[in-house]
Amino acid sequence: MTSTNFPLVLRSGLAGVAFLGISSLAHAQNPNSCPAGLQTLTTEIIAPDFCDEDEMTCLVTACANMNVPPGKAYNICFVIDDSTTMGGTDVDIAVVNDQNNDGKIQRIDAAIQGFLALSQAIQNLNPAPPIQISMVAFAKDAAILDLGPAPGQQTWIQSLTQDADTNGIADFEEVLRSLATGGLGQQNVGKFTTHDWAPGTDYTEALNLMNQAFTTAPAFPPQYTVCNIGLFISDGLPNQTDITPKYNDAGGAVDQAAALGTIISAFGVGPDVATLCDPGQPLHFISDTTGGDCQAKDDPTELTTALANGTLAQQIDKLELFVNNVLVAT
Repeated sequence: MTSTNFPLVLRSGLAGVAFLGISSLAHAQNPNSCPAGLQTLTTEIIAPDFCDEDEMTCLVTACANMNVPPGKAYNICFVIDDSTTMGGTDVDIAVVNDQNNDGKIQRIDAAIQGFLALSQAIQNLNPAPPIQISMVAFAKDAAILDLGPAPGQQTWIQSLTQDADTNGIADFEEVLRSLATGGLGQQNVGKFTTHDWAPGTDYTEALNLMNQAFTTAPAFPPQYTVCNIGLFISDGLPNQTDITPKYNDAGGAVDQAAALGTIISAFGVGPDVATLCDPGQPLHFISDTTGGDCQAKDDPTELTTALANGTLAQQIDKLELFVNNVLVAT
């Protein structure tokens, strides 16, 4: 029987899917056939002299332990544009819903819906890595948001499902759904500490506060290597800052993030979705400078597949190849 090499092809990204590749083929997963803790990959091999017959294709199974990289822990800061332009209604109402219950379907709803999808993707990681979550929102001004009902500022929480006020809704989701674009008596942030800002879109202050949040994150146990991940969503139209250096200046907030090893993945919503990640655009600059990914989507639920460059990437730690229930390669 001929021994066949089988390279592993990993699609990196948040909740990334691992594929077993043999002869450059990609194959589906069957999670129900392997020992506990392992997943089954159903695949094909081409064995030219299998059983001394002509070339034939055989279905086999392989068991793989797919994990986040061992010893990694993650600080994840969600940064969301809550400016007046995010009140635009030029979104696809076939896929975007009213996420903040203000009776309108706007760009901010697309952003909220996208971040809810990403948070669910993080929760679906199995096994789950240690994480801490923070959030920044911005218009003309910006703030690190309070993510819990306890007195004082709750800058970091350790679970996306934390429900400290026991109302059946995760605190992170409550804060996210409380975001509105201001005006007409609406506050920009309704939970747990409120904020109300003038019109404007200040990327510089938002990214400075993201950097500040990372520097104040509680320490993980010493056995972990800590990765800082920024998730930045906007309609791509920064227009105001009183702060120097600006976010895209030399030595500005983006350069500072890159120097600290922070990876920022940027996401675009709005009418110019086709060009928001083009070279020279603000979102492209932010992601490209820090080694992140830039994606602009009409359907915000597609953001679950948009992260790349190792962001919470799953890895294959072990592969066992069985033919007719006999282990033939490890």
